[in-house]
Amino acid sequence: MAEALDPGGLVRVDPVRFIQGELRHTSDRWAGRPFKLRAFQRDFLTELFREARGHRVYTRALWGLPRKNGKSEIAAAVGTKMLVADGTYGAEVISVAGDRAQARIVFDSAKRMVEFSPRLSATLRIFRDAIEDPGTDSVWRVMSADAPLKHGLRPSAVIFDEVHVQPSRELWDVLESGFGARTEPLLLGISTAGYDRASLLGDLVREGEEGADPKFLYRWVGLPQDSEADYRDTETWRLANPALSCADPFLVQDRLVDMARRLPENQFRRLHLNQWTTGRDVAFPEGVWAAAAADLDAPDGTEVVIAFVAARQRDTVAIVGATVHSPHVFPIRIWEETERVDPSDVADEIRAVWARYDVREFLCSETDWSWVLLQLSDEGLPVTKVQRSPQRLSLAWQMFYDAVVERRVTHDPDPVLARHASNLSLISGPSGLRPDLDVAEGSPIAAALGAMLAYDGVARIEPADMRIILPSGVG
Repeated sequence: MAEALDPGGLVRVDPVRFIQGELRHTSDRWAGRPFKLRAFQRDFLTELFREARGHRVYTRALWGLPRKNGKSEIAAAVGTKMLVADGTYGAEVISVAGDRAQARIVFDSAKRMVEFSPRLSATLRIFRDAIEDPGTDSVWRVMSADAPLKHGLRPSAVIFDEVHVQPSRELWDVLESGFGARTEPLLLGISTAGYDRASLLGDLVREGEEGADPKFLYRWVGLPQDSEADYRDTETWRLANPALSCADPFLVQDRLVDMARRLPENQFRRLHLNQWTTGRDVAFPEGVWAAAAADLDAPDGTEVVIAFVAARQRDTVAIVGATVHSPHVFPIRIWEETERVDPSDVADEIRAVWARYDVREFLCSETDWSWVLLQLSDEGLPVTKVQRSPQRLSLAWQMFYDAVVERRVTHDPDPVLARHASNLSLISGPSGLRPDLDVAEGSPIAAALGAMLAYDGVARIEPADMRIILPSGVG
């Protein structure tokens, strides 16, 4: 390996020999151990870097694999090879994804690979968002997903993670157009399946299936798209996950057992079977919401967090509470009208709630009702507005969903609340799954969003801020 790693050396090294000879795994129980490529990984790498008449065959590639089959580690290894062992002076490797945090996953793995290698760590310089090779004037950078800012780049290699979250081709095309005079560039996309065929990933899958471009390597591993095999069956998992069925498996089956229990079917099929789905995810798999129901009371004076949610048409409004101690979600009032709900009626109900309960916090996610809330604030009833950003919604949803599944929160068996929960569906983005706020007419979700928001308020209370409730007669 010495010839490939001499500062300033420009020797191209076989990828399998480089990865297994120089790099180390970076996570879990294998961290720090020499890279051991499985057969399916070796086969992909050998084909990806195949040469004809002294030049690489492929300039673009898409590798679709279920989660936890090692594609991010392999992508990090490919990027490291392209930086220091591809015979390129002035190499420019770029990590990109739906957002900067996602792009850092592969990049951070590469940084750890460099740190684990005595020779690489002695010759390369590591920064927060860059790895530099002074000997060849080469660099690896992390980039955000703001496509208009990418014009003018001259990458020699691009590692494009989670292709499925990109809504259009713009970022992919801008980066590819930057190859310019590069003689042997490489754009490697890695992803799990999606549900939107009118997306970048959908375009690339169609292109790969057609096989018209000899410079495009397309490899898709997972359950066949027309398969209706039981997603909870261990044999189905083996068919879709080479990391589980290979000679030396590294995917932990118990993880799939847990994920099959927790995730909606469509999401499990996309993430862990790499199977495209035709629709969006239902929020709660069958039986999950009902299993968390409990017929409990919230007596007057109970310490609660209250959430107020109004539909965009303002014909559905929900006020939902969550008890602070032993969290229990319960509807206080739900309006479902053919016309807009009367704001003064809502204001009167909020005043009544404040008089009845010990309100720790009142959360609102609908700015269209600001004048009502300002009026209440003038009366001494402060309201906290919660941003409806994708990041905040994704985090709040994941916390709420996990709590429901694990029974760390219960809910009132109210049929209207249950109907709103059953209407709730999810969409995916760079921050993860979040509730879909664009609902069909006649499918209200305000109460379900209120339940999520109220629980989120409870979950964010620091233990040190909890009020101690003493039994009667104590103190």
